[in-house]
Amino acid sequence: MKNRKILLTAVLLSMMTGCSFFNTSSSPSTSLSSNSSSSSLEVSSSGEKQASRLEVTFTNGGTFILNDEFSEDLLRVYVYYEDGSKEVVAVSDCTYTKPDLTTAGKQVFTVTYNGLEASCDIFVYEVYTFNTSYNGANDTAPDKEFLHEISGTGRNDKGYRFADEKSYWTYKFQLNQGMKYKEMIFKGLLSNEFLISVSLDNINWQDLAQGGVGPGNRMEDIDVNINFNDDFINFAENHGTIYFRIKDANEADGFGAILQDFKLYYIQEVDENPVTPETPVESANISFNTASADETEYLHSESGSGTVENTKRWADQNAYFIYKFDLGKSISKFELNLTIENESKIEVSYDGEQYYEIANSIKENANGCGKYFSNVINKFDVEAAINTGVVYIRFSDAKPEDGFGCCLYSFSMTYFYGEGKEIETPSEPETPIDTTSVSFVAASADEAKYLHAQEGSGSVENTKRWADQNAYFIYKFDLGKSVSSIKLDLVIENDTKIEISYDGENYVEFANSLTENANGCGRYFGNVTNTFNIETTTNTGVVYIRFSDAKPEDGFGCCLYSFSMEWVYGEGKEVETPSEPAEVTSLSFKAASADEAKYLHAQEGSGSVENDRRWADQNAYYIYKFDLGKSVSSIKLDLVIENDTKIEISYDGENYVEFANSLTENANGCGRYFGNVTNTFNIETTTNTGVVYIRFSDAKPEDGFGCCLYSFSMEWVYGEGKEVETPSEPAEVTSLSFKAASADEAKYLHAQEGSGSVENDRRWADQNAYYIYKFDLGKSVSSIKLDLVIENDTKIEISYDGENYVEFANSLTENANGCGRYFGNVTNTFNIETTTNTGVVYIRFSDAKPEDGFGCCLYSFSMEWKY
Repeated sequence: MKNRKILLTAVLLSMMTGCSFFNTSSSPSTSLSSNSSSSSLEVSSSGEKQASRLEVTFTNGGTFILNDEFSEDLLRVYVYYEDGSKEVVAVSDCTYTKPDLTTAGKQVFTVTYNGLEASCDIFVYEVYTFNTSYNGANDTAPDKEFLHEISGTGRNDKGYRFADEKSYWTYKFQLNQGMKYKEMIFKGLLSNEFLISVSLDNINWQDLAQGGVGPGNRMEDIDVNINFNDDFINFAENHGTIYFRIKDANEADGFGAILQDFKLYYIQEVDENPVTPETPVESANISFNTASADETEYLHSESGSGTVENTKRWADQNAYFIYKFDLGKSISKFELNLTIENESKIEVSYDGEQYYEIANSIKENANGCGKYFSNVINKFDVEAAINTGVVYIRFSDAKPEDGFGCCLYSFSMTYFYGEGKEIETPSEPETPIDTTSVSFVAASADEAKYLHAQEGSGSVENTKRWADQNAYFIYKFDLGKSVSSIKLDLVIENDTKIEISYDGENYVEFANSLTENANGCGRYFGNVTNTFNIETTTNTGVVYIRFSDAKPEDGFGCCLYSFSMEWVYGEGKEVETPSEPAEVTSLSFKAASADEAKYLHAQEGSGSVENDRRWADQNAYYIYKFDLGKSVSSIKLDLVIENDTKIEISYDGENYVEFANSLTENANGCGRYFGNVTNTFNIETTTNTGVVYIRFSDAKPEDGFGCCLYSFSMEWVYGEGKEVETPSEPAEVTSLSFKAASADEAKYLHAQEGSGSVENDRRWADQNAYYIYKFDLGKSVSSIKLDLVIENDTKIEISYDGENYVEFANSLTENANGCGRYFGNVTNTFNIETTTNTGVVYIRFSDAKPEDGFGCCLYSFSMEWKY
């Protein structure tokens, strides 16, 4: 290892001899060595000799890091005599003032001893320092903050940044505006054949150091130290920004550059002529959904790519597609924001011939599944003086051999023109809405002020916060006054449940990775975005967000990377309050909890797991009783439940009516499981006393796989019924429902090409078969709502003319419950242009995966519409 370091020094010195921008001399004022430069001394007795001078040095060369602790152990003081001898002076016998290590820069350090005085220069540096290694499942490399550009680079087997052949990457370090570099030292730990270059403008580059080129000269774990001299740091373009580029020094043999550790020591000074743009930069945006009419003008070429209209465009194996954007004039930079999934490679070109890779799901994996992106966001600086404003973006399969190719859903590009024309400022609105936001990285200093509770949660500093099993964490935001809406944008993964509250007690779930699965992996989220409208007249502007494990039993819990919230204050538009609102209230509890106990009326043979679930097998049952105090006009139930379940309601405790049964109303096609059961009951107010009984039992007693309840929620409206104001011109609403393969179905069955059925039970379409329902609603309609109970590999389409169909549900891509191919309920609402439609609607059902014959199977159909 020592021989290799000597060799590198020789390479560096020989390369740098003719360079006026830097040197590698290790003067006391710039050395970062921790070894004393005076390891052997001549010490003689002072006797009666006459002292002639004093000398002071530091064993660290006089180099300190900002906010270091000063230690006398680093200090060496010598007295010289007229006869040429010298001896060490004890520091305790000297007088000096400790240096100020809280301010970066050059200082003069002075020591006095017996009337003699000596001084030396010391340097206090600020430092950027990081290790480039990253976690293979989540790119959390600490150098990402400074990573400016990456072209084709990868990682070696230890996770370090690696550039082979023509690959390279660039770091950008930028100080505060108006500050420039006064002193600088580069220190890195590199291996293999590397070339390091530096630039102050990202245009003109100067090679700094090269190592490992030539037979037998490849480097392993080499310390590279480079001190920049005044000719470089005083260069005319030095305004506090510097770029470092690392690449393969020998492109021919594939033995590329590896960087492990990187440190940049620097001292700043105020720039008397800081660079500030004279005029603001003009920017614009292009956005579209793929496979849409808006995409057409930008689609430059496509070879073998496929589409689903208005939904997505994909490229498998050797297929690709290219967008071309002619922006009219040169640009200085652009930003991409893509919604994309699967094994994707994305490249950019400015001439349509030379492409540079900018994202690869196999190497830069966004969500831990190995191949899936969710969102890809990249920023690129472009040399404005030479580009023409034409940009090409190419999408292809990052792993052609398995055909699981790139799939793009939406594209957005913001670009900034290079000429920097004045941006027109919109006139101020008459009634501006006060909008603001907060964003932070999980487990960071910015997060701390909002972290309200962290029961058992863990974290990685400045990276992520997680909650496994029964752990959770809560953020609290006191926004100062009432708000009318909140928008959340979260980057998160794993088995996640997210809830919102406005009082810190009553939480409402709004996202769950097991049921709302963002990318088809079963449990992973990418981004979660939700907007909440809030009643401004009552809320105080306090918001709580709680994160927990959606599947506590396997410990693969919620993991949050970044949090962003934007809100609109309620002083916006006045919220109209009904003159005489109905009195509404609610209650909720977890099964087998202390909150449940007050309502548990009977539990004949039922069992429970504390604070988790209550079950009833075979002939067992349990009953909840609710005395609501006075007559009610309606009740709404919302239950989380599973297994063979029968649920009944009663208002007298004797006469029960069944309203849900998993064997007949099966919510998700798995044969016996419910997910959520929601029902609303209207009640005659003049006779009921407000007492309600809910009984749970086993729908199939013979197999003992009985009802299992996790949570219960009930909301009701009191019947004393202050009058509810009715809109003066209510919309005309009507509906129809039928069971598949029934007599009621027959009047609507328009076509049944190859479909089969079981009378009064279900209708299916395998392989290339399909069936179509036609509804003539008599006149134009403004909206339609469908509610279907359906299972298996299903594709569903809607048409208003019987010829042009649009797909709105597909079990293979929209999978409702993680079973791979099963739907439970499919609910969609369609808004329709009333001036042109005739009120005729066609719904077509077919097999989403014809090759396996496990086709669409419909049990019941319900449609509601407004004229």
